[in-house]
This record gives sequence, structure tokens and C-alpha cells, in this order.
Amino acid sequence: MTKFYYVLILIILSGCSVLNNEFDQLKLSNYRVVKIHNNIDELSHPTNIIHLNNIEMLFELDSIRNEVFTWSTKDGVSLKLIDGKVIKTTNLEHDFNIINYRGYKEDLSNYSTFIRFRNPDSGFLEIFFSYEIVKEGTKKRRGNDVNYKYRLVKEDFKVPLISWSGVNYYWIDENNSVLVSKQILDPFGKKVTR
Repeated sequence: MTKFYYVLILIILSGCSVLNNEFDQLKLSNYRVVKIHNNIDELSHPTNIIHLNNIEMLFELDSIRNEVFTWSTKDGVSLKLIDGKVIKTTNLEHDFNIINYRGYKEDLSNYSTFIRFRNPDSGFLEIFFSYEIVKEGTKKRRGNDVNYKYRLVKEDFKVPLISWSGVNYYWIDENNSVLVSKQILDPFGKKVTR
């Protein structure tokens, strides 16, 4: 069954941002933008409201190990992130794991690594990444009305063996923290907005 899953994750490192300018709407119209609530005061554990398949779910921060943030629900859905990039999923329809993800923080040079899907098991497939900064500007942080500088990094990826390619986007503040990202999770149409 092919369904689009929409996941909205916002890590509480730097606050949250609302995508509201014309560039975002024009260039990213194939992604769904939904509102999320952040910093839930009643809860003592860092949390995010995530929209998964249009159902609101509460994700809690389970752990931070070697720069890998693990977020999960009480129902066992788990996402592992490095620098805002989902590198592993658990208990989704087509789980995956990207090994040795280097990302865009060191530099914007092209590189490749490996991805493995679990349902069905794909074995290790080479995945190629390339990066570019497509926009820089300022936005207001939601909640505290303070301006911040950001750069929008575009991540192109392709897995030639299965003819899958796509584009992910990361809004990064001046402290090099990912405020928002839009990511394609698998060749079957799942997307994540964080």
C-alpha cells in the first residue's frame, strides 16, 4: 500500500520556525507544512508534536549518544537524527538506516555512503549526496518574536541501483543548528518535516 506519511519533527535545540515566505511556498509546494507545538511546559522531558499520516503524535527525546538524537513515541516509532537528518527509522512501514552519514556541516562537498531498507531488505545500497546553499536571510522565531539569520541548504541525493533520487532541505541558523528540515524518507513517498 502506497501512502504518503507526513512527519513533522522539531528538535528543541534552537526553537522553531514557520515557513511563510514566497520562496518556501513556491519551491517546496510538494511538501506539506503543518504547525507544531514546541516546549510543552507540563512535561519534564523534551518533546515534539509530530504529525504522522495526519495523526498528531507525541515524540519524546530518548537519548543523545555520539551526536545521534533518538526520538520515539509510546507506540514504538523511533527516529534517529544527526544534525537534523533522519538517519534511521524504526517501526515505520519501510524502515531504513544510513551508515556513516557525514552531512553538510563540515563542508558542502559531494560524497557517498550506504543506505539499507528493511521492508523489503535491500542490502546495502550506495547513496550519493550533494549540497548547495540556495538562500540566506532572516526570519522571526515563533514564540519569542526574535529575528535570526538562516541559510537554506539543499541536499540532493540519489540511489542509482534502485533509480531513486530526491531533494531534502535544511534551514540552519547562525549557530549551525537545524531549525526546520524537509526530508524524503523512502522511495515509496514518505516525507518528514522537522
